Amino acid sequence: PPIHFDGSRASRSGAALQRGMPRNPEAALRHTGWLPAEEIAAAETPRLGTHHGDVGVGPEPQGGSAGTGEARAPADPPDSPTGSPLAGLRVLDFGMFAAGPYAAMLLAELGADVIKIEPPAGDTMRPNARPFSGLHRGKRGLALDLKSEHASEVVHALVDSADVLLHNFRPGVAERLGLGATDTLGRNPRLVHFHSSGFGSTGPLVDQPGFDQIYQAFCGMSVLQGGPGNAPEQVVGAPLDCLNALLTAAGVLMALRHRAQTGEGQHAECAQWAAGLLAVSDVYRTASGTTEVPLDRERRALADGYRIERASDGWLFVCCPDEDAATRLGALSAADALPWNTRTVDGWLEVLAGAQIPAAALRVPFDDRILLDPALVDAGRVIEVDDPVLGRVCQPGGFLRFSEAVLPPVRGGPALGAHTHEILRDLGFAEEEISRLIATATVIEGKGT
Repeated sequence: PPIHFDGSRASRSGAALQRGMPRNPEAALRHTGWLPAEEIAAAETPRLGTHHGDVGVGPEPQGGSAGTGEARAPADPPDSPTGSPLAGLRVLDFGMFAAGPYAAMLLAELGADVIKIEPPAGDTMRPNARPFSGLHRGKRGLALDLKSEHASEVVHALVDSADVLLHNFRPGVAERLGLGATDTLGRNPRLVHFHSSGFGSTGPLVDQPGFDQIYQAFCGMSVLQGGPGNAPEQVVGAPLDCLNALLTAAGVLMALRHRAQTGEGQHAECAQWAAGLLAVSDVYRTASGTTEVPLDRERRALADGYRIERASDGWLFVCCPDEDAATRLGALSAADALPWNTRTVDGWLEVLAGAQIPAAALRVPFDDRILLDPALVDAGRVIEVDDPVLGRVCQPGGFLRFSEAVLPPVRGGPALGAHTHEILRDLGFAEEEISRLIATATVIEGKGT
């Protein structure tokens, strides 16, 4: 499993249910031998938390208990509607690059107050303004020198106020900075401390640096992308960063559910190389060897009638999901409608729609046609944000929909230290204390949003 929880009891892995196995939970558990008889009743109604007794699963208590045991008021971010799913929760984002910050951005879009904490020189991704903008929208920005002699004042106040702390430091760095699980959970036992690691925090690869393409190579994704008989190819973009971020966001929600049941925070981790293994888990070995990759050597077809075809002015994907569709495509061929290069893409889409054969034009993501597609804009799947560097930009977004919950309005990513003063004031620092922290360069106060 790519996500590891220190405080939640995981379900036990085992063989998939086979034909002829018993279907009711008690009989199935006895059949597999996973659990002794006395645990079967509890296992029939599994819970995410560590306790299987009479654990309350009612609404989340208001406020959290910091190291002092004092409750705090929920931290509603500016502009976040109280009906947002994560309204009232505060997330500290100490992440760099993509995997950690993207997870925090997803939580911000659900209404959490996400504070992006970065050094006075800025996140290492800031020079890449466009990906940085997409990774940090909806967050507030605090520029903090974690190595300053006064930094602990701010760190302690942040941790005491927080519900979630996310980081993707290499193992040992968070501990040296006073941000490790032992220190932070010691101050705030209700904290969800989540580490998006590379090769995990234990084992022989723990000290190896890693990036998305490193994990692609390690997990065999590069070879799979190239295909049998072809040279390996790098997968475009950062798919494992994105997958790790999605798993991290899901893991945070699981840990918050555990906290709602037990009142306890915990440390959790998602290792990116484990996310890579998940990404290639459709590959399996049989007694005679590894299964063949279904794509043809040109990497265009899963099967006849399920492939990329070249029209006279571009490309389209044709999908025959069953024999009936394949028969209809064969009828087009018999009627001399083929070859494919005799029609335009739009012409083929019309013909194939008439034959009830699914098809789609291959988009070119390097021009503006995707982001300006009226169907995507009207559906709210493309959003506009004000970025402090780029100005007004379009980005993919609006990924989630709820029947009643109100999501917060979309804000662009913060400029460096844009909300430093505001955040310190929210944490209870007096104006003279804020001035002292700025004067000592412990924090940097930026301009704009």
